Amino acid sequence: MMQFDCTLPTRIFFGAGCLQRQAGLFPFLGKKALLVTGKASAAENGSLEDVCRALAEAGVAWVHFPGVEPDPGFDTV
Repeated sequence: MMQFDCTLPTRIFFGAGCLQRQAGLFPFLGKKALLVTGKASAAENGSLEDVCRALAEAGVAWVHFPGVEPDPGFDTV
């Protein structure tokens, strides 16, 4: 019988201004980010703009994949 072990440590930052305060970590996570959002709320509430600005200031390129439906199907994934 095969056994697999996977550890995925998670750090969660939250609060006003947390993106800008933690933007220095972005380059250590990779050179390009994939931003996956729903149809409109991320753009309407300003969070998409905040993330794009923080990534740009950290020198990390990004691609936006918008319009993901709730409980996305195989075609979307």
